[in-house]
Amino acid sequence: MGRSLLSVLAALLIAAPAAGETAATPPQTAPAAAPPQVYVLTMGPDTSVLFRHWGHAALCVDARCFNYGVTDFSRPVGLGIEVLRGEAVFWVGVTRYEDTLADYLGADRSVFRQDLDLGPEGRKRLLDRLAADLVPGRSEYVYDHFSDNCTTRIRDYLNEASGGALERVTTAPNVPGGLEGSGTWRTHVRRGLAVRPSLLWLTDMGLGPAVDREVTPYEAMFLPEVLRHGLEEALGAPPVRLHLGRDGDVLPRDPGSRAYAPAAAGLAALLVALILLPGPPRLAAGAVAVGAGILTVVGLTALVTGLMSPLPIFRGSLAVLAVLPSDFLLATRHARWYGALRLMGGGLVGAALLFGWTSQPLGWTLGAAMAVVLAIVLRGIRKPHGKGR
Repeated sequence: MGRSLLSVLAALLIAAPAAGETAATPPQTAPAAAPPQVYVLTMGPDTSVLFRHWGHAALCVDARCFNYGVTDFSRPVGLGIEVLRGEAVFWVGVTRYEDTLADYLGADRSVFRQDLDLGPEGRKRLLDRLAADLVPGRSEYVYDHFSDNCTTRIRDYLNEASGGALERVTTAPNVPGGLEGSGTWRTHVRRGLAVRPSLLWLTDMGLGPAVDREVTPYEAMFLPEVLRHGLEEALGAPPVRLHLGRDGDVLPRDPGSRAYAPAAAGLAALLVALILLPGPPRLAAGAVAVGAGILTVVGLTALVTGLMSPLPIFRGSLAVLAVLPSDFLLATRHARWYGALRLMGGGLVGAALLFGWTSQPLGWTLGAAMAVVLAIVLRGIRKPHGKGR
């Protein structure tokens, strides 16, 4: 959007006094202009694209919609790294209401509309905010999945315009399958990744205990579906569904670790069987190498993630202790003593999980890793006896 269009939109949003009148000319009687119409669109999830899994929202004034979820999505890897490091830049885009609606209906996504009555003062505060965001150089912000995204921008502006009404909401919407309170950050991350077990496992590994605290209803409004509930409760704005999309209105329930548990258990069981059961020695040696390689890659990924990101949500992850980048030693002549140390370290992490010293869901990952380590250690113990046969 060019500077000229931004300037025009900014001018349209700020009410200006009428020109051409002087003290000598009596004001002409004219019908009062209707106040601008303010409404919010919330869109359901789209599981075909990762960045759309958690839904979307737009804030509209008359025939213009403000979309705070605009960035360069053509480079998903680079964007993902920037999100991880807290450096992803997003900005506001302005489109016509008809075009906005057509885009989401064309993608077969659920769409709700809520018309808001903010009163003259609240409406002016909101319009001033939007106008300020349209000033060239001020339309950008650094994205944060939980605290500064396309939906939280709208939440915060409407909370300010309504005198803190959204912060006073004390309930959260009902979630399929049941969700007590407003859930945790991890709960909502998992809900968005319910159809992608591999990514869900990666977030369980990478996100530390900081995401396991209960969030407030206001914080949970980082999700469009919760914002929709909050606007109805705080501002008396019932949502009107304009379209029911293929992926429904809300995120599914938290699938928990069971989404990837069968894969983790199955892979561990296969490697253990190949390592310990009678068979060609080369097959067992190959299984040891594969197992050690997988553990090394996982451990290295966990370590690099923790070192790369300055965000608190990635700090304190026990994944760096459950699976280590040094696990390649399990495929060397040092396997017996190193494996014994790994089993002791795994036992400590297991105790932390068992006694609730950490809330990070690493049970299945740790169990699968320790099963492979134990099998390799047992094979090393049995090997000397096999040489005399």
